[in-house]
Amino acid sequence: MSEKAYIENEKAAGYTQMKNSVLLALTWILLLPFRGVSLDAMDARFFGGGMAIQAGYVSLENKYGAFDGIISGLGGRLHFYLGTIFRIGGAGAAVKLFYEDPGLEESYVRIGYGGLTAEITRSIGSWQVSLGLLAGGGGFRNLHIISKNDDTTIVAFLDVRTTLVLSPIVTIERKISDAISLMGMVDYLWGPDLGEKQYLGWPKVHIGVLFGK
Repeated sequence: MSEKAYIENEKAAGYTQMKNSVLLALTWILLLPFRGVSLDAMDARFFGGGMAIQAGYVSLENKYGAFDGIISGLGGRLHFYLGTIFRIGGAGAAVKLFYEDPGLEESYVRIGYGGLTAEITRSIGSWQVSLGLLAGGGGFRNLHIISKNDDTTIVAFLDVRTTLVLSPIVTIERKISDAISLMGMVDYLWGPDLGEKQYLGWPKVHIGVLFGK
């Protein structure tokens, strides 16, 4: 792979990630007019959503060997309440891991995914605990740099896949006002083409802020 082709490839991948983030933000903006809606007169909740940073220690492999490290990125979610016990919605994220062994510097794995969520939820005072499942699709991309020659030619292995994604999700929220909550969430991604192992090895942790009504 030439250095020019490598740069163009990176630009295209970055554009796709940016487009997904913009679409998520636009969806959130379009839902803002509904922020004053309630289900009944008993302080029922209607919807919530927000953004979160996420990170996790992962163990992956390709045909050149195994590698591990911290994968991190940004994600977001929206959900709508069905009464006081159930909520449904959607979530997505893009995360990335750079590694050097067994590849060269700038080798990476990038995973972008999104899907529908269904959860059972319960409030305990100012706290809220939810347990559910995410089901959707994702993209797995592994650029493994084998060698560089005179800064003009890059020899690399590129593995690009699309895959079904399933993940259990556990969420804990702490209400700090009528419309704002702090959120901690744990997920565990699995997919038949989510790399050679089909999973990341360890859960990811999300920390963010949710806005809702």
